[in-house]
Amino acid sequence: MTVAKKEEYPLMDLDNNIVGWESQDDPMNPRNYHPSRKWFLMLLISTITLISPFTSSVFSPAVPYAEKEFGVTSTILGTLSVTGYLFGYTTGPMFISSLSEMFGRRVILSAANVEFVAFQIGCALAPNISTLIAFRFLTGIGGSACLTTGSGVLADLFVAKQRGLAMTAYSSGILVGPVLGPVLGGYGWSTGNSGLSYLGLGVGFILGQIVFGMFSDRVVTQLEARNNGIYEPEMRLSISIFFSGFIPVSFFWYGWAVQAHTHWIVPIIGLAPFAFGMVGIYNTMQTYVIDSYPRYAASAMAALVVTRSLMGALMPLAGPEMYKSPNYGWGNSLLGFITLAMVPLPVLFHRFGGALRKKLDLRLD
Repeated sequence: MTVAKKEEYPLMDLDNNIVGWESQDDPMNPRNYHPSRKWFLMLLISTITLISPFTSSVFSPAVPYAEKEFGVTSTILGTLSVTGYLFGYTTGPMFISSLSEMFGRRVILSAANVEFVAFQIGCALAPNISTLIAFRFLTGIGGSACLTTGSGVLADLFVAKQRGLAMTAYSSGILVGPVLGPVLGGYGWSTGNSGLSYLGLGVGFILGQIVFGMFSDRVVTQLEARNNGIYEPEMRLSISIFFSGFIPVSFFWYGWAVQAHTHWIVPIIGLAPFAFGMVGIYNTMQTYVIDSYPRYAASAMAALVVTRSLMGALMPLAGPEMYKSPNYGWGNSLLGFITLAMVPLPVLFHRFGGALRKKLDLRLD
C-alpha cells in the first residue's frame, strides 16, 4: 500500500529572510487547529456565505411592487434593482481578495461584512429606484468578500484531501441561498407561488451536495494511491465528468415543457438535473482552483466569482429578447446545445490540465 506524502510547511529562517512557522506542529498554523475549531470557523464562514447570495435574490419577488412604488416604467431599471447586486460581486473581488492575502482574512472579511450590513439598511431606506440600485451595488461589494476570502480560509484550514467535504459545507450557502431568496422573499399568494418555482433547483442542489460530499475526497484518495502517493489537482476533476452530462438535459426539458404548456410541476422538476450537475461542476472547479493555487486561493477564486457574476448580471437583461425572437423551446435549446458542446471540457482538463498548469506555473514571489 502506498502512503501519501505529508505536506511540509515553511519554517522560520530569518537569516535567509524566510518567515514561516516555528515547527511543523506549530499550534498557530491553521492546518494544525483542532478539527472542532476548524469546523466552527467553517460554520461561521458558511453562514455569511448563505446570507450574501440569499440577499442577491430575495428582492426579486418584490420588483413589481418597487416599480409601482417608485413609478418605474423601464423594465431595465427594474431588472437592475436585482442584478445591480451582482455587479457588486464583479467589483469587490478585484481588490478584496488581494487585500485578504496582504493583511489577513479576518480584518478584511469583518470590514466587508460591516459594509454589507450598512448598505443593506440603506437599501431598506432608499427613497427612489436609483438609490436602491446604487445601494444594492455597494451591498454586493461587501457581500462578495465571503465568496472569495472564504475560499482562502478553506485553503488555510484544510489539506487537499479534506477539501471536498469542506467545500460541500462551504458552497451549500452559495448554491442554496439564491434559491431560498425568492421562496422566502414572496409575500401574498401569487408572489409566493412564483418563488416556489425555484424548488426544483433546491432539490437538485441538495442531492448534488450529498453525492459530491460522499465521493469527492474518496475518489481523490484512490487516485492519489494509484499515483504512488503523489497528489495532482487534476484528480479533483474526474468526478466533474459524471456531473457535466446532467446540465444540458434541463435546458431541453424545461424549455419544451414550458412551450408545450404542460402541468406546472413538469418544468420545475426539469430544473433539478441542472442544479444537480451544477453542484458537481461548481464545487469541483472551486476546489481545483484552490488545490492548484492554495497560497493565492482568494485571488484565484476572485476570477471565478467575477466571471460568473458578470454573466449572471447581464444574462437577465438579454433574456427577454432571447425568448421573444424564437420561443421558450428553442431559446432554451440554444443554451442546451451550447452546454452540450461544453460537456467534453472536463475530460480535456482532466487529461491535459496538468501539463498546461505546470507549463504556465504561477510565481508571484
